Amino acid sequence: MIACRSGAALSNLSAAAEADGLAAEVGGVHVTVPRLTSQRLRGVTIHSSRHLDPRDLTRSEDNLPITALHRTLLDLAETLSRERFEAIVEEVDRRELLDFDAIRACMRRNPGRRGLRPLGELLDIYGPVGGAGEGLPTEFNRFLHVEGFPPPFTEVLVAEQTVDCFWPEFNFVVELDSRGYHGHWRQQERDRARDGGLLRAGARSLRVTYHRLHNERHELIADLASILPRAPRPDGAA
Repeated sequence: MIACRSGAALSNLSAAAEADGLAAEVGGVHVTVPRLTSQRLRGVTIHSSRHLDPRDLTRSEDNLPITALHRTLLDLAETLSRERFEAIVEEVDRRELLDFDAIRACMRRNPGRRGLRPLGELLDIYGPVGGAGEGLPTEFNRFLHVEGFPPPFTEVLVAEQTVDCFWPEFNFVVELDSRGYHGHWRQQERDRARDGGLLRAGARSLRVTYHRLHNERHELIADLASILPRAPRPDGAA
């Protein structure tokens, strides 16, 4: 760190490794310096940044300057493959460490970064969808009508738990989730327990998210059509 001069901070995989082993340190020690540099040091991967905001820094257990988790995620978003980066984000979410406000503030402080897009895409997946909790049931029922599926009973008791949508003649349940793909880790566990209870009761179930309804419409139609009858659309569209 001294060799990298004042203002340098542990970052990227080194910062993730310091954060209770969120990732393995690969490529030597990773350090970010707040300037463009061609400096090379053996065993050190140096990353250049135009600016290291104090709000994006913290201290390691050894009292070394280190990027805060929200800044570390932004850095990793542009240096790792999508698959590896998403695995780290999932682990952060599992540990209940995702601070969406801090991440978004960091993104605003760092315009033009290549990591903004992949990080933003994962925020859309892991973060709550604004207003989706209130509007999703209405949107889903409109979707069912437009696509020719029969209307369900809503908010009814099935296997001793209240479900969002139920078609008793097909013993089929749809649960509506307002998160993109994943809910909070504990919520996922509760959801799995609910799904297990429905399965033991002989009910088939499907989870429908805001993301699926808006971005995977054709796949969702195919899933529902494998169980529910579907009337032809009046406009003749499939």
